[in-house]
Amino acid sequence: MKFYKLYIVSISISLICIISSCDKEGPAGPQGPAGAAGPQGPEGPQGPAGSGDSGSIGIISSNWLEVAFVPDTNVIGIYHATIPDTRLTNNFLLENEVRVYVNLGTNEDPIIASLPNEVGSIYIRYVVVPGSILLTSNLDASTYGDSSQRQNLYKYVLISADAAVKSKNVNMNNYMEVKNAFHLRD
Repeated sequence: MKFYKLYIVSISISLICIISSCDKEGPAGPQGPAGAAGPQGPEGPQGPAGSGDSGSIGIISSNWLEVAFVPDTNVIGIYHATIPDTRLTNNFLLENEVRVYVNLGTNEDPIIASLPNEVGSIYIRYVVVPGSILLTSNLDASTYGDSSQRQNLYKYVLISADAAVKSKNVNMNNYMEVKNAFHLRD
């Protein structure tokens, strides 16, 4: 009887070892040939129409603005002006670009310069802070002239980071290149 129990235990252990060591799957075979292409799916719905303005691609341009400079009350020979814009938030300024241009000529005969601009010892510079573009000059760079011949008109362009990356080949200091690249209106 003792022998019979030992015999059953030995056979049970042997069966367990044999069953657990069996592998039901063999190695993967070679890949079969590609199947035939399926039918083309239906055409997707048309997307919404574009708005037609440059702002939809991350560019916002001001009109040509008349700007009045005022003398600095602390430093003789320095003038300041402010161009307010509520879109100039801290987040916008951290991630995007602002360019400022001045038309030193007239509408009929434009001479457009990028700011900051320095000719000899005369300069017009700008700094952008949340809510405003601050202009500084060492001459009174205010807009002047009669209504048909206004000079020193200012324009600024807000450029999203995405648009700036897509337009690496555009010279942002050249207003005509910027105007043509982003389809700006004067």
